[in-house]
Amino acid sequence: MEVGESVSSSLRRILIKEVLAAVKPAIAEEIGNLGQRADAVIQNATEVYRGYMDTLKNTDNAWMETVALHFHDETREVLGDIEFEAKDGAPVINWQEISGLINLRASHTFILHKVSELRNANF
Repeated sequence: MEVGESVSSSLRRILIKEVLAAVKPAIAEEIGNLGQRADAVIQNATEVYRGYMDTLKNTDNAWMETVALHFHDETREVLGDIEFEAKDGAPVINWQEISGLINLRASHTFILHKVSELRNANF
């Protein structure tokens, strides 16, 4: 986040930037207004966790805090129809079925476990 920026505006800015960088060119024009889709994600998101995150970047004088939000697109109408591809220099974005068996950082596993509790799902 930038200094003075709200969580929702930071999320909107990053979501649009990261998604646009990874969208397949053939469908880039078909996805409509990504800004409106980002707004729908943010408006319908549920806060899953807010606070300290254990990471190697933490020191005695500086530490990482995060806000984790969950958005569930049950009908695939908001973001579910977007197809991604890896591009040079762009972060890898993809749809991933989650489970407790995939290899993630401990903090990410913790957050996904919180989401599974929220959705009353197995993890």
